[in-house]
Amino acid sequence: MIDTNKYEGHTEGPWELSKYTGVGGGARLHTHVKDKRRITEKSTVIHLTRRWLKDITKADIQLMADAPALLAEVKRLREELALYRQGVIDATLMYPHLYNYLPLYLRELIE
Repeated sequence: MIDTNKYEGHTEGPWELSKYTGVGGGARLHTHVKDKRRITEKSTVIHLTRRWLKDITKADIQLMADAPALLAEVKRLREELALYRQGVIDATLMYPHLYNYLPLYLRELIE
């Protein structure tokens, strides 16, 4: 299981991918950051130079851009799984004979 605690403090998403037209070209992953002077401003998370991009696919870059959303989905699914797990535990405590009828994957979930 992935330890999602190691991602605490990461730059909040969503991250967006855009072409970089400055010196060296390439692409940027950026996010919008609230600023007191402006409504939002773009803040670069990662600058990918052309030289680096030659060894990476567009799908790899999109995976990096989707990292905050994927992390949020992992956390949401873990919370939902914990609720289901507790529901199965509660049901088997109330009706112990149900345990024998549970599919193997549910038994593993509560053990």
